[in-house]
Amino acid sequence: MTDKIYVLANEEVADACMLEAINWHAGQSKFKESADIKGFAVAVVGEYLANQKGFTMYTDKATYPKGEK
Repeated sequence: MTDKIYVLANEEVADACMLEAINWHAGQSKFKESADIKGFAVAVVGEYLANQKGFTMYTDKATYPKGEK
């Protein structure tokens, strides 16, 4: 298995991924969950979308840049 390299997403990339995730979730009428579950689902999909572009929204998962907070 190959380790992937993820760049820490800047605010613009993170916002775009989260907006896409929010829009995806809004179109899923089968989901009738609590606000906590909804927030989790949107965060997971947003991170997945960022990963597909080579980014991450989490500093602990970022390969580059290291040392930024």
